[in-house]
Amino acid sequence: MRNYKASFREFYEMFPYGRFAHFTVNSAILKVVPTHVVLVHIVDFDISEESQWPPITEAIAQMNKSFIITSIKLDQDQDSKFEQTMKQLCNFARSSGLHLKVQKMDMAQTVKNTDGDKLESDLMAF
Repeated sequence: MRNYKASFREFYEMFPYGRFAHFTVNSAILKVVPTHVVLVHIVDFDISEESQWPPITEAIAQMNKSFIITSIKLDQDQDSKFEQTMKQLCNFARSSGLHLKVQKMDMAQTVKNTDGDKLESDLMAF
């Protein structure tokens, strides 16, 4: 679908449900971030259209913290979309004065890591 991204943005702007859900989740995340931490690390299952991340990116920048997003790829065919989304998010973060690191992990890699404590230590949300 050639106009998917433009169509998604229009839909997102017209209907408040997605924006409300993102606002609520972002507010909850920001509320539980302790003031003494320097790094906020969020695990996202399918980074998708990145519409959730600009507001929280700005908020974390204002808190003078670093930010890591680990995106769990649900589909092997998402590499080019992930790279594009990653570049857009990093450019946005840079314009907000924030150091953002976006990394990806395959679902198969995540499942493999559940045998030990590696997943918990590597992907701690806060």
